[in-house]
Amino acid sequence: LAIVLITWKKEIKMKLLYKPVQLVQAKSVLLTDHRFNQVFEEQVVREKCPNQNKIELYFVNKKNKYVWDETIQMFRKLRNIDESLNQSDFFKMQGLSPHEVKERLREYGENIIKISVPPVLHLVIHEGLNPFFLFQAYTVILWTLQFYWKFAVIIAVTSVISVTVSVWETRRQNRNLRDKMKSESKVRVIRNNREVELSSKELVPGDQVLLPTNGGYTVECDSVLVEGSCVVNESMLTGESIPVTKVTIPDEQVKFNYDQQRQYILYQGTEVMQGKSRQGNYCKAVVIRTGFLTTKGELVRAIL
Repeated sequence: LAIVLITWKKEIKMKLLYKPVQLVQAKSVLLTDHRFNQVFEEQVVREKCPNQNKIELYFVNKKNKYVWDETIQMFRKLRNIDESLNQSDFFKMQGLSPHEVKERLREYGENIIKISVPPVLHLVIHEGLNPFFLFQAYTVILWTLQFYWKFAVIIAVTSVISVTVSVWETRRQNRNLRDKMKSESKVRVIRNNREVELSSKELVPGDQVLLPTNGGYTVECDSVLVEGSCVVNESMLTGESIPVTKVTIPDEQVKFNYDQQRQYILYQGTEVMQGKSRQGNYCKAVVIRTGFLTTKGELVRAIL
């Protein structure tokens, strides 16, 4: 009974297995989403920062990373680099050093929307502890003790078939979503004042990427155009079949706004159909968001 209650209610599990401590000392945190009436239990990770004599605390909830902020003595959502930038700041970004790349990769992770497919055993146990199937198991035992074998067998067989179908459907949907969201290609990036070619998974916020003007490729991150213009198909995100034009962001001391300045942003998952640049065969853009922090990532999170 205790195992069942722990599975059904995270609050009961926390009261039985943990004790309250100061937030900075916590090994696990209990999160309540009042909007959707959901409760989550997350493990706090303590990671030693390289070349720094301090420990970073964070946890991940619904693909979002929350880091410990000493100033407010609370966990806060990881901030994107564009949240504190002016438009002119993008023109000062001329490529990251190896140390900066390593720090950004540790902080933001790989540029990939990774969707895991739960193992069969995990799904079977999860379904089996559902109140409905526990009631069915109780009914089977009751009918068996009363020697109503036919009723017991019928209920047992239908329950097994129901769990099997549910597990199969869940795994099928997760595999389909994983395969559709999987995207990786080679990109040209300015790093350490040199032009290099690398996998899109290695992109980090602050990178300057070179986008071919001939088009016909998918954007692998959210980035701001700092040189050139592009005609982009955004139907994957918006459903609009009409291509839109993205232009260079003005070099002004104006606060950048991610939500209101869409005309300067190339979004992950969209297709560049054609580009135009005054200098050479490449447009230039600065990476601002990767992985689940992008607009595409937010859509995937909403599905999950």
